[in-house]
Amino acid sequence: MNDIPYEKMPGFAAVAPVLAGAKPYDFSFVHSFTYTEEEDAIEGHWRNITLVMADDSPAKKKVGFRFERVADVSFSGFGQIMGMYVQSVVDRGWEGLRFEVGDYEDQKIHFFCHSIRLFAVEETPNQPPEPMPGLRPAWLI
Repeated sequence: MNDIPYEKMPGFAAVAPVLAGAKPYDFSFVHSFTYTEEEDAIEGHWRNITLVMADDSPAKKKVGFRFERVADVSFSGFGQIMGMYVQSVVDRGWEGLRFEVGDYEDQKIHFFCHSIRLFAVEETPNQPPEPMPGLRPAWLI
């Protein structure tokens, strides 16, 4: 299977300046990992992951990933994820799951999801990243 490049993911325009000239493996440090459960108006439940990865430069540039409707999650990647991949699983015919996300190197992260979106991470010194609209901070869950 072929990896889906960042340029093909929704939200790429917001992170293009951060990724300019960088390779995906340059952003290998896990800055934050948030796992949330959400509910819609008809009481449907689903889980989402917000993952923020940082590079190893002194400026610590960051890229955010929003994975929606995740399933079969395994994560032990606090620290580094050296080879994260995103691949399409549409041809498998699984209802509601379109992507497989994993780690080539150490299998520190693996799950399936329905959708993926990249987002820019804005930070000020000594402040955590701003949460995305509609997300509750993990400590309130």
